[in-house]
Amino acid sequence: MLRGLISQLVDEVAANILLHRFLRHRHTLPCAGPGPDRLPGLYSGELHEFYAPAPTPLDLMADRDQVDRNAERTVWDCRFTSDTTSAWPENNRVWCRHWQTHAGDRGLTVVGVDGIVSLGTGWFRRLAQELNPQGIDVIVVDAPCNFRRTPAGYKPGQLVAAGDLAHQLALTRQAVLDVWRVIESVQKQGRRVGLVGVSYGGWLTLLTALVAAELDFLIALVPPVDIVRMLREPTTIVRGIRRGLGFGPLERAELERLSRPIIPSLWQPRLPANRILLHAARYDRLVPRAGIERLAREWETDLTIHDDAHFRLALGVPIIGIVARQVLALCDGNV
Repeated sequence: MLRGLISQLVDEVAANILLHRFLRHRHTLPCAGPGPDRLPGLYSGELHEFYAPAPTPLDLMADRDQVDRNAERTVWDCRFTSDTTSAWPENNRVWCRHWQTHAGDRGLTVVGVDGIVSLGTGWFRRLAQELNPQGIDVIVVDAPCNFRRTPAGYKPGQLVAAGDLAHQLALTRQAVLDVWRVIESVQKQGRRVGLVGVSYGGWLTLLTALVAAELDFLIALVPPVDIVRMLREPTTIVRGIRRGLGFGPLERAELERLSRPIIPSLWQPRLPANRILLHAARYDRLVPRAGIERLAREWETDLTIHDDAHFRLALGVPIIGIVARQVLALCDGNV
């Protein structure tokens, strides 16, 4: 009981810091997204129209710089132009960090996405330290308006929540298409690809698994699986999202129709249920555990519930070791 209360208090304090230092930085007015005349698929409510057209593979080595090199790995920063154009040039350039193994290569690359406020690549760097010696590459993709894709004058992640429904749908669509393009590009090299996502990034990887073909596995940590349902919850982060949605109010039925392509449980993933592993936090104040439990039942996937809160689980070092062991077990066919 006491542990749960303390865990929820930590979540609430951390969420307020994110809300006021990042998501509401300078109290910027909410952004308006593209209208149906510019991007009709965004308003379709249908999965494949929403994420059309499918991305084309590219050469991830065409524009890259070496960041580091040691006995176990070479670290690269890769860049390419997003297929989706937004109002911010910085956001239209996709950044990836690639930890390339020097060990006996298993032909597997983990592609990952981090949380809603991403300040670096530390989580996936630690994952790469676990997996590179086992012959597995790791690539983390910067989500739109985050980390190195943050437009001037904004904080990382601020523009993810600071907009009306069309704006938030457009950024989600761009994120999925960018990750999907990285997957296609790595697969074109003859490599297998597994997905790992943390919090907001976990949600994006779940959505990507609805459209990307021939994925090897998916591991999602504390993903916000039902954004529409979460809007009814009085949580701190939701207050930031609601502020943007208030810029262009919608009827509830229309909100639910338009949001269908970003709710994983309304669709079926393109990989077997036994290749999907979900993680939830028992005392989560940001992402309701019940939503992840419902998704696990509907998809018939494995779910691990940790006696922890959102931030302590998502950002803690112990979960990285757990995920690394799960990746190795999935790679070896032991899950």
